[in-house]
Amino acid sequence: MRVIKNKKTVALIKAHLKSSGIKYTWLCTKLNLSNGHLTNILKYKRSLTPEINDKINKVLGTDFKL
Repeated sequence: MRVIKNKKTVALIKAHLKSSGIKYTWLCTKLNLSNGHLTNILKYKRSLTPEINDKINKVLGTDFKL
């Protein structure tokens, strides 16, 4: 069983997307990720990597820390 790290950061990203009205599909397009991959990260089925976190911060103009 894999331990998912960075749950707090993922929760903050989800809250930001919801409060900003940003759709997952828009973010997937900007990140060049499949919808399934991002969904798995946001549902804690995959770990958030530093690379993807950096891309999310760049696209959203945020500063989420791992």
